[in-house]
Amino acid sequence: MSASATSPGRLLRLTLQIYTKKETPLEEGEKFSREYLSKVASIHARNGIEIYQMVYTPAPFREALDGMNRRNKRGWVIDDHDITVEFYFRSFAELTRVNQDPEFQALQAAEGPYVNLVHTVAAKVQRRHVT
Repeated sequence: MSASATSPGRLLRLTLQIYTKKETPLEEGEKFSREYLSKVASIHARNGIEIYQMVYTPAPFREALDGMNRRNKRGWVIDDHDITVEFYFRSFAELTRVNQDPEFQALQAAEGPYVNLVHTVAAKVQRRHVT
């Protein structure tokens, strides 16, 4: 996280909900996520992304949560995506810089065997005030 992320101001958040390809074995998907995160973090930092986080939630985790949900009669709707990614940034210029970064473009090309692009959901960009 950069120093400016701790200073007061406005941050924008973009959330992506990503599905992995069904044929991807669980262990392989987890390994890919760890390696991807370690590579992409430095790319985002040098292009001005304030905060980047990735949460990997494979099917067995969601099934366990759904079981708990039913047992406790919570009535929750369990999201069915495998990965949630959040970007926090000051302006769209940072996203543009990331998308134009050749190293990031190469990294995205490596997603092919793992990421199901058809069902990726981009949530609206929301403001977050940092104090």
